[in-house]
Amino acid sequence: MQAQFSSQKIVVRGGGDLATGVIQKFFRAGFPVVILETSAPSAIRRSVALCEAVYDGVARVEDMNCRRVSNIDDLENCWQQGTIPLLIDPAGETISQIRPSAVIDAILAKRNLGTHRGMAPVTIALGPGFCAGEDVDVVIETMRGHDLGRLIFKGSAAANTGIPGEIGGKSGQRVIHAPASGTVVHKKQIGDVVESGEALFTVGGAEARAPFTGLLRGLIREGANVPQGMKAADIDPRTDIDWRTISDKARCLGGAALEGYFMLVAKEINKMQKLELIRGDITKLNADAIVNAANSSLMGGGGVDGAIHRQAGPQLLEECMKIAAERRPGSPCPAGDAVITGAYRLPCKYVIHTVGPVWHGGGQTEAETLASCYRNSLLLAAKTGLTSIAFPNISTGVYGYPKDKAAAVAIETVRKTLAETPDIQRVLFVCFDEENYSLYEKLIEK
Repeated sequence: MQAQFSSQKIVVRGGGDLATGVIQKFFRAGFPVVILETSAPSAIRRSVALCEAVYDGVARVEDMNCRRVSNIDDLENCWQQGTIPLLIDPAGETISQIRPSAVIDAILAKRNLGTHRGMAPVTIALGPGFCAGEDVDVVIETMRGHDLGRLIFKGSAAANTGIPGEIGGKSGQRVIHAPASGTVVHKKQIGDVVESGEALFTVGGAEARAPFTGLLRGLIREGANVPQGMKAADIDPRTDIDWRTISDKARCLGGAALEGYFMLVAKEINKMQKLELIRGDITKLNADAIVNAANSSLMGGGGVDGAIHRQAGPQLLEECMKIAAERRPGSPCPAGDAVITGAYRLPCKYVIHTVGPVWHGGGQTEAETLASCYRNSLLLAAKTGLTSIAFPNISTGVYGYPKDKAAAVAIETVRKTLAETPDIQRVLFVCFDEENYSLYEKLIEK
């Protein structure tokens, strides 16, 4: 395992043949990968599906070995041995304990079975049923054709047509469905070249026959109980392909997933590189704008608010009074809102005034309000055409917001909002005390 990626765990939901193509790309790149599967997967192309480890305990596809494990304590041992662990966890309940860098939904269920952006810093989904930017960060097109493997950062993949892509002039004929409900009994095996009309398997005594001559590339596990009409086998008209190797489509989707991951990580790195940490006096900075932790009256006060007004001079208060007169009486700037003024005697160009929440224990939307302070300040700076902004530690003084919680909200909100404000090139967190500085330093390094 390559050391630079050894801490970036990748969760892949699903272990079918297309998911296995995704898993291989990340495995070969040196990432520790874990598969989350159901207790009874119904893969057709079983020879290239790592989910077979659910039944057999182990599975091997090309250069990958997979082993079914019973709990997350076994993951590290598998990774150290170069083995891919598989957990039976269809709901993804272990994801919060694994704490992965990415969750990739490769279930291919044509609908979202619970994957969401809160599961990991990067979330990727294959095929229809997901909306990029809402459910996940990126969706990958799975329909064969010109767009196969395309990364979608906004919107959804093409809707499922129910018609397989064409291979060798064959499309819908390639897939054989169960002729009845019941237990599957094999007549042929994966890898056999079958003639048109030959029996492939039976279900409840009813035979499923080959519609044309080709290679039996997929066949559901013998003994499986299937409903009538369920996909149960797959014939490829090309008889000279190696059925033991991952398909071209699976490799394409795997490469797209790896590309999507690196693109999203690069964007995150770029955003984090814009963050700077300073211990000192915010009134001395010459950023385009400094943020004032103001009160709702905009009339000045203590702490950072008072220091900024003193350094800027009386003209700042005069402008604030004009803004207050034009806005809501009694509360010109509600908590979470932001307004912008000139800087006057300050070395910066503008002052953005925002009102942080008073801490009441965390149950009165304090986190949401604090996040709005940072978000609205950044959006206002971008709207004004600014490229640099400096924040104090909003609400951590007399308003009593716990410093560790406030720092986490600040960095997470700024990181997310920078995706919407690409022209902001520099964000400074200015800490007056050592405790805040240490908290921000740890969070930014993380």
